[in-house]
Amino acid sequence: EDPNDSIFLQGCNNQGSATMVDQLNCGARAFDYRPHLEAGGKLRAHHNSICPVEVEMVTSVTSVINWLGQAGNEEELVILYVSHFQGDSGVTQAEIKSAAAGVLDSLGIYTILDTQCSELAGLTIGDIKDRSPMSSGGYLMAVFGVEGGGGDCMDEQYDSGIEWSSSDQSGSFDNFDNYMIQASNFPNADHNTNGK
Repeated sequence: EDPNDSIFLQGCNNQGSATMVDQLNCGARAFDYRPHLEAGGKLRAHHNSICPVEVEMVTSVTSVINWLGQAGNEEELVILYVSHFQGDSGVTQAEIKSAAAGVLDSLGIYTILDTQCSELAGLTIGDIKDRSPMSSGGYLMAVFGVEGGGGDCMDEQYDSGIEWSSSDQSGSFDNFDNYMIQASNFPNADHNTNGK
């Protein structure tokens, strides 16, 4: 069996087919952005090591800024949760974080690094908008997670007990409904962030 024919990779290909702007147009206002830094310096998103996104971070984020500047989007707030940092062999976590922070800074995006989580405590949406206006319109904020995701800035509501294994796939997405039912029944399904 060709590993490129797997259901998982078909899912990866489907994930990559919707741009950030497509997702914004469908109502998304928060993104789980996972940067991957190549040894040559190209910074792009990934879902994991076998699901790369070929669009560079600066291009993806610029498309969000442009979308915010369009008529009707000027009051929208978009949040980028930047976590799960990966790089080619020899690229350090510090280099990946620095590259991602550099892109965001160059674009004028209000960013809370993983070492600054306490700055989020008590902020209202109004406070965030005061700190995150884009010159073209709208509001854009980035929040960094710690290595591997999670940390004090964001409660990911991750439950390692919920999984979709190859035995569930049966060659199709038929059993995906069972996965979603299982996910919706986990203890924190009410999305209580416990103040985070």
